[in-house]
Amino acid sequence: MVCTINDSFTFQCGLMPKGEGLYFINIGKQTRDKAGIRFGQPLVIDLRKDDSPYGMPMPEELQELLAIDDEGNERFHGLTPGKQRSIIHWVSSAKSVQIRIERAIEQIDKLKHSLRNPGPR
Repeated sequence: MVCTINDSFTFQCGLMPKGEGLYFINIGKQTRDKAGIRFGQPLVIDLRKDDSPYGMPMPEELQELLAIDDEGNERFHGLTPGKQRSIIHWVSSAKSVQIRIERAIEQIDKLKHSLRNPGPR
C-alpha cells in the first residue's frame, strides 16, 4: 500500500492484521518524525494500492548491478517477493552511495554463491 498522511508525507506500507477483519498500519518513529506527526494528533490518511514492481523503491545501485549481472538478475528475480524486498530494504537502508554499492554486490554475490553451493542436506 502507499499511504499519504495529511496530504504531505507519502510512504509505502503494509496492512497488518489486527483480528476480526480489522487491520492497522504500523508507523515507526522515523516515519512519524519525517511526517511531523505527534501522538494524539488527528490525521487524514489516504491509502492506495502500490502498483510498483517490488512494493518499495528499488535503489539505483542494486538496479544497475542487476542490469549488468545476468546471473545475479536471474537469481534475484527467482526469489519470492518478500525476499526481494528484504534485499532491497537492506541495500536502501545505507545512507552513503558507497555502502549501498557494497551491500548490493555482497547480497547478489551471496545469493549466487548459496544457490551454486547449497551445502549438505
